[in-house]
Amino acid sequence: MRARSLLVVGLVVLLAGALVVPALAHDEGMGLSPTVVAYKASTAPVIDGKLDDAAWLDAALAGAKVSGFVTHVGDAIATDQTIAYVTWDDENLYVAFKNYRTDMNQLVANMTEPMSSVFLEDDNEVFIDPFHDHATFIQFAWNAIGTKWSGIGDVESWQVATSKDDTAWYAEAAIPWALVGVTPAEGLTIGFNVTSHVIWNDQWTTWSPTFGTFLNPLRFGHLQLAGEYVRP
Repeated sequence: MRARSLLVVGLVVLLAGALVVPALAHDEGMGLSPTVVAYKASTAPVIDGKLDDAAWLDAALAGAKVSGFVTHVGDAIATDQTIAYVTWDDENLYVAFKNYRTDMNQLVANMTEPMSSVFLEDDNEVFIDPFHDHATFIQFAWNAIGTKWSGIGDVESWQVATSKDDTAWYAEAAIPWALVGVTPAEGLTIGFNVTSHVIWNDQWTTWSPTFGTFLNPLRFGHLQLAGEYVRP
């Protein structure tokens, strides 16, 4: 089981008296960690847990999506895959997830109290390194019924909604730029990672492998902001 800790923007937080110090060297020039380009949404998605908004179709067409999840230690391709889509506007960063499950009857999501340890159930998590300094980050998490947790203790200022069908569960999140201390603009690059926990086989899966704990901003991927996508 991985240890939980948090590095908040501008602060280093201690967990049980232990300082979290990432051990891996960062890849210079974005050479090893993956990059995704997010295009600005002409119309913000409705946060209802359904991936039927034009913004998500544009993200898919533009390639503003991440897939090919692997285990957090980087030793296997995820058994149950996740696809995440990314877009943005002047107010929020938007992330949508489709989490495939081999057997939806084994989905575990029982916690309903905000700030519960939702990462011990089937969950999604978003990690943002707002200053792209590979040292500080903010973490957001929720389970498959939309119960929220955040590393800064704020579960009111951002939105999540979830849904499910016979093969997958879905999530949409809207995270205000003001909450993470970023002014969005075309060309901005921040550190970014998205993850999932699959309970039936206890796989912690991720877009950018962190080779150990998820709490390693040196191994986050990179998110670049671009202007609006224009369909051909």
